[in-house]
Amino acid sequence: MSSKSSSGSGRRSAAPRSARKRKLASAGNRSRQLTRTILLGSVVVFLAIAWLAEELDLDTAELRSYLMTSVLLVLGVALLAVLAAGLISLIRRFLR
Repeated sequence: MSSKSSSGSGRRSAAPRSARKRKLASAGNRSRQLTRTILLGSVVVFLAIAWLAEELDLDTAELRSYLMTSVLLVLGVALLAVLAAGLISLIRRFLR
């Protein structure tokens, strides 16, 4: 009976490790699935907009202009966010 309890305790110490490994592997899979879903969704939306522009006889040059404006706006906001995070990190480092 004591051999069962000693093997059981050995399993308990090994179980958290394997559970952690499974959790980390599943988090990596979820991240890849999310990235794939976002990319596929973006491609589908792009194709839908292109098809709609063709069907409604919209000016594609004007649509491309709107696209570039929105991309530049998003990149500008992302750059400001990165700069703000860097500034906050720098301030925290000097205050320590």
